[in-house]
Parts: sequence; structure tokens; C-alpha cells
Amino acid sequence: MTGSSGSRDRPAADAQPRARWKRALVNAALFVAALAVVLLCAEAILRTAFDGKYGKRPDFFLSDPTLGWKTSPGLDGTFYGADFSIHVRTDENGYRLGRLGEVDFHKRLVLLAGDSNVFGWGVSTGETMPSYLDELVHDASGGDARVVNLGVGGYGTLQYFVRIRDLVERHPDATIAAVVVVHAPNDAADNLKSVGYYFGAWKAQDNPPKERSSVHLVNLVAYTFQLVRDWRAAADGASKDDSVVHPYLQDMLFSIDTERPKTIHPELDICGRSVSFKNLTEGDWSAEKTFARENLTEIQREMMSASMGCMYTLPFGRGTRIFHLVVPTSPDWFADGVENALREAAPGDTSEVGFHGRLLDPDRYEGQVLNDHTGGHYTPGFNKVWAGKIYELLRSDGVGLSGK
Repeated sequence: MTGSSGSRDRPAADAQPRARWKRALVNAALFVAALAVVLLCAEAILRTAFDGKYGKRPDFFLSDPTLGWKTSPGLDGTFYGADFSIHVRTDENGYRLGRLGEVDFHKRLVLLAGDSNVFGWGVSTGETMPSYLDELVHDASGGDARVVNLGVGGYGTLQYFVRIRDLVERHPDATIAAVVVVHAPNDAADNLKSVGYYFGAWKAQDNPPKERSSVHLVNLVAYTFQLVRDWRAAADGASKDDSVVHPYLQDMLFSIDTERPKTIHPELDICGRSVSFKNLTEGDWSAEKTFARENLTEIQREMMSASMGCMYTLPFGRGTRIFHLVVPTSPDWFADGVENALREAAPGDTSEVGFHGRLLDPDRYEGQVLNDHTGGHYTPGFNKVWAGKIYELLRSDGVGLSGK
């Protein structure tokens, strides 16, 4: 009887561990399923609420041996800041496109050279000053003339020249009716930062962030960890150059590593003009110190003048007019500095070269001048009025923009 009873109890005893394992497996499966649902919901919420902010996108900038960096060609997407987004389209040359899209380089061209103010930082494709000007020029010419946006954030006068030169070399048969160079106050320091690239002393190379995942949630986690590292670096007193790039900047600019020691050859020939850098100081390099000083140093003025002079060596063809402006929010001392530098740089016959200052006084503009978001720069409304002023200048100064 005892043996028979033990035999009956054994299956029941064996069933208890199996039942526990079964329950554990079921609980694990339920947990995994619940976690999967949570992650899928989180992914769906990210994609819906933040559009493509945490998705994959191409690099905004590429390195360039002479310029240091340039806007990537073939962009057509949205790029995100901390509290704003901009849609950007570029052509195969990396020139930013406006509302009218691709430019036919066989038409008469108006070239706009400048930095982020010309590029149209903080605003989307059809809201930049060059885009509004392009529409005015296109309509006035019956479609026979177009505007080319050569602006790139962070550029100085020497880079403006290289950008123009590259277009002329790429399209040697182009008919260039006018070149509009828009100077910004930070150009004075940016010129010195760019000269090393121009002469090959400094190097830039592409170093994009790690490949973004197709899963938006993974990218959000990566950005969060980088933000924490950035905060820690700042708390430890790391310099701006040493700290981890803020996630919003990583998403917008990033991807370029530079080897840029602060040394320049003591004497350089810039388009036939000798410029001395023997007495170069930290004050010449710094935009902040330039603003505090409220004037250009001798080296800054010489560099600006030499860079302007480079533009007059280009084979634009007969009848091309060159207009020099300053961004509307430039202080008086900078406008005066640009005008003085232009006097030294302009060729003997100045009939086709002119300085036209701000054109648009922000204090007399009734709307909002700058965007509220962290991207800053000019609002679409201000860009539109600014474009109208430049268009009036082109017409009044004899640039042929009417139809054939």
C-alpha cells in the first residue's frame, strides 16, 4: 500500500515545478509583450508628436579643403533645433534653393554671397531673403533671370570670394548680371579663421556622428545621453571647443573635424595683395572682442579689403555690377569699416562697384525683426521686406531685370 501511495504522489509533486515554470514563462511572455507594446507606443508618439526630429537625416555640412566646410548637395528635408525646425533644399552644388526650386544657369544670374543671414538660418525654404528676391527677379524678367543663394553659415569675406569663384569656374558661360555681397559683423574675425583653409595650412575632415538608427526612440536615448555628457563637461569647466556638442547643434551643423592651430604665416599673398600677420593678437581672432572694441583692427581691415579685392579678379564678363551691403542689424562702426575697406579694395574704375550700407533700417520696420526661437536670425516677414529693398537697388542701379 505504501509503495502504491508514493507512486501516486510523485506525478503531482513533479507537476508543481512544471506549473511554476509555466507560470514564469507566461509572465515573462506577458512582460515582453507589454514592454513591446510600450516601446511601440513610445515610437509612435515620437514619430507623431515630433515628426522626423529623431529620425535619420543626411549630414548638413561637408568638409572642403579650401572653404573648410560647405552645405551638403542634394538636401531636401527638415532639420531641427532645440525649439524650431527648418526645411532645407540644396542643389547638386550645395546652393540653397528657394520656393522656385532649381536654377537654370543659362539664364541671367544675380549672385548673393554671405553667411547665415543670406543662407536664411532659422527659416524654411520659401522664407529666406534670397528666395523672396528670386521671385521678384524671376517675375520682373519674365523668367529670364534667377537668383543664386551662395550663403553659408559661419563664412567670412574670403569664403564669399571662394564660393563665387567656384560658381564662375563651374559655369564659365553663365551671364552674371550682378553680385550682391552681404557683409556681417562677425566677418572680421571669421576672415582670419578661414585664411588657414584657403592656404592649406589647416585641415577639415568629415566626422559625422554615429549612424542614426531607423528607430526614433533609440536616437532620442542617444541624444539624451549626449546632453548629460554636455552638462557634465560644462560643469567640469571644459572649454566650448572641448565640450560635447549640444544635441541640437549636432543635429543641425556637426560632422566636421578641424585641425586649426592659431598660427598664420607672417606674410601672405591674397590675390596679389600682401597682407602682414606679424602682429596678430587674440583680439584679432575674437568676434566678441571686436564687438566690445567697436572697430576693426588693422589686420582685420586688411584681410577684408584683400578678400574684396579677390572678387574683382574674377572673369564675370562685361556689365556685371557688384554691390556691397551690410546686414541690416550691423552697427555703424562695422558699416564704416566695410566702406573704408572697399575703398582700398575697389579697382580704379568703380562705376560697377558700390557700397550701399544697410538698405533696411530695423528700427523703422514695424514687424518682428528676429525669430523668437533659438535659431535666431531674421523672420520671414523681415526677409521679404529686405528682399524688396535689394530688388529696388538692383533696378535703380541699372541692372537689367526686365524681360527680353
